[in-house]
Parts: sequence; structure tokens; C-alpha cells
Amino acid sequence: METHTHKKSKSRLILNFAIIFLIIACIIMIAIRWNLNQNLNDIKIIGNRIVPKEEIKNIVTYCINSTSKEKLRLEQIGSEIQKHDYISKVIVTKENPQTIKIEIQEKQPIAILAQDSGKMVFIDKNCNVLPYRYIERQTSLPLVRGAFIKDSLDANYLQQAAQIINELSKEENLQLLNETSEIYFNRADLNWYIITVENGIQLIIGKAEELAQKFKNGLISLKYLTENSKKKFNYIDLRWSNQVITKL
Repeated sequence: METHTHKKSKSRLILNFAIIFLIIACIIMIAIRWNLNQNLNDIKIIGNRIVPKEEIKNIVTYCINSTSKEKLRLEQIGSEIQKHDYISKVIVTKENPQTIKIEIQEKQPIAILAQDSGKMVFIDKNCNVLPYRYIERQTSLPLVRGAFIKDSLDANYLQQAAQIINELSKEENLQLLNETSEIYFNRADLNWYIITVENGIQLIIGKAEELAQKFKNGLISLKYLTENSKKKFNYIDLRWSNQVITKL
């Protein structure tokens, strides 16, 4: 008799747990459905400097309007935003049922590339080619010529140009970067050149290798000649690591 009563109590306990579980599951499902059916009233965007917030909001609006609320996912919104030329990384989270937060990292232009036709594009440190656009509060960027052959981009020379600019962007070379007006590749002699802002002095870099030493020599030579030479000089040849040649 006691055994039968014990089994009955155990069965009732299991049934109670099952009922509680079903109630909780129903509450969760109702909450999820309610959450999905809420309209987004606020979109917080963090990390953008180049891409206007309105552009990002337009992408979100497109996602919302082209997908049912039941199927819309934050990952989908993030995936669409990341297709933007200037966005390298995006994280989309929901702060509450009516607010999503979008954190982005942008691709930063390091130089302007000029095509033979005069059309211009940007490149970033990873050699990504970015469409040219007006960027508010953008510091002046060096102009790069010679990376295009009849408006077709030469990937090899593009990579070399990025190497030169990335090296120039290091703290110890920032003075030389600020002095740089233009970087170009001369296909006649297969050498890279830097043209300075002041007086248009040419620094002959040669191949895009041993750049740290070449730029160190270039800075020392520019400083010395600017302070000590009363004559105008045309170029500083930095192609050799153990000597510097100047032409007055």
C-alpha cells in the first residue's frame, strides 16, 4: 500500500514538473514572438566617421522592409551592413525590443590612387581599393601614381605602394610622410619615387625593399641639406643602404 502511494506521489511530481516546464516554454515563446513583433524605434550607431549614420540606417530599413519580422535576424542586418565598401567589421546587438545597437569598424584610406584617365580611388593599409568620396575632416593623403596600367590596376605595384605608405606611417617616419606630396612608380626605370611638398624634391626609393633604412637615410639627408645647403638640389638617391647620392 505504501509502495503504491509512493509511486502515485512520484507520478504526480513528474506531472507537475512537466506542466511547469510547458508553462515556462509557452511564456518564452510568447516573449520571443512579442519581441519580434515590436517595431524598431531607435538605431544606435557607434564607430562611424566616414560612413554617415543615414547610410547605415538605410541599410537597416531595407532589411526590415524586405524581410518578415519572424525571419529577420540581427546576423542578416550585420551581413548587409558589412557589404558596404568602407566597413570592415560590424556587430549588431539588441539593447531592448525597440532598439538595436550597431558597432562598426571602418576601412581607413591611407592614400589616393590616380588612374591615367584622372579618376581617383582610395586604398587602405590592406590594399583594399575604396571608391573615392569626400571625407569630412580627412587629413591630407599622399597621391600615388603608377599603380595602374591604362586604368587597369596592377596588383603587384598596388601592394608595393601600400608597403611604402605603411612604412611611412610608422611613428619614426611621420615627418617624412608629412613632407610627402606624391609617390609614383616610373615604368621607364622601374623605380619608386617620393616627391616632397616643399620644392618638389625627388627621393629615389628604387625597389620597395629595405624601406626602414632608406627612409631613415632620407630624413637625415633632407634635414642636413635643408639646413646647410644654400643651393637648390633636385634629388636624393636612396637606392643603396650604405650611401646617399644627391644632385644639386
